[in-house]
Amino acid sequence: LGGFGHAIEALLTANPNLCIYYFCPMPRYFENPAGKEWNDSMWCDNYVNGSGMPFTTIVDKMIDNARYWRIPVCDMYRTMGVNRFNIFNYAPDGTHPSKGYAMVANKIISFITANNNLNG
Repeated sequence: LGGFGHAIEALLTANPNLCIYYFCPMPRYFENPAGKEWNDSMWCDNYVNGSGMPFTTIVDKMIDNARYWRIPVCDMYRTMGVNRFNIFNYAPDGTHPSKGYAMVANKIISFITANNNLNG
């Protein structure tokens, strides 16, 4: 089951009517040591973790895990409209959004509203 599966199973065992939604991470830059220029090797499409797994593969595994449990998945990685050319408009540090809150909130609200069919 893995950690994700155990968590989902515990949540649904405790509350079988719980509506769970899964949101993939947004695009971002990784690891910028102080004072260095941002470069393409730091961009999420090019990032590889310590185990040699590309970030795009990690996101795909997250989606596969959620789909296995029939949890609606919002792929914010591919559908937010954030890319390496506009990321600093939303996240001046390349990772944590400090602008664009409304954009993120609207995406989340729209997704939950569109997928809230278990409480109807």
